[in-house]
Amino acid sequence: MRTILLKVHLYAGLLCSSYLILFGISSLNFNHHFGHPGTLRVERQRGLQALPAISDDQRLAEALRDTLGLVGWMLPWETSRSETTDSLYFRFAVSRPGKQYTVRVQSPKELVPIADDDPPPPPKKNAPSQAVKKEVPPPEPPRITLPTLREPAHRIIVDETGTGLWSIIGQLHGFSGNLPRAGFMRFWSAYTEICVWVVLFSLVSGVYLWAAQPAERLIGLILLGAGAGGGLLFMLAIWIWG
Repeated sequence: MRTILLKVHLYAGLLCSSYLILFGISSLNFNHHFGHPGTLRVERQRGLQALPAISDDQRLAEALRDTLGLVGWMLPWETSRSETTDSLYFRFAVSRPGKQYTVRVQSPKELVPIADDDPPPPPKKNAPSQAVKKEVPPPEPPRITLPTLREPAHRIIVDETGTGLWSIIGQLHGFSGNLPRAGFMRFWSAYTEICVWVVLFSLVSGVYLWAAQPAERLIGLILLGAGAGGGLLFMLAIWIWG
């Protein structure tokens, strides 16, 4: 039994070693802030003939994110709408590990014809003594009708900003695998689940393997008391004094 537990303890630890290394590095990054955030920015433009018929700003932003093929979480505090005399402006942001998108949409307003304040003057009547001369207009040349080019009605500008490697490491620290439009990232959730159970198993099996060595019980008791007892006292102090 001890041999089987030892092998599972070793090989399961190797399976989760990359996750534990990433978890440790990201924890150190939270305290010491390694590196600098990236500032690489790329701007892309495209046009749409029609926008989704959605009145809610947040749902409209999500629909445009899916239409543009972007991957990431919505940032509701970055969603806004404004207007001018001839255009409507809509803005929202999408965030994902390593990248952030800012999307600006410019939509023209429909022009409403304005009635003239002064009506046109009535046509003048010719005097009865003057003869009315009718001029025959010259024949018009044949007209050639050219097809009109259909331009996009809505202009969309996508600003893509790279946030660097350290932001990816930091976001993967507590990443659950739930990333919109990125179903392949769910494997990270499964990997996290496996590693959590491996850590719990390693804890129990490590205590069992230590208890099976009588010569090392004193040192183990000291380390176990310092680690577990110190951690419990620290959590208790935070709970009482904040």
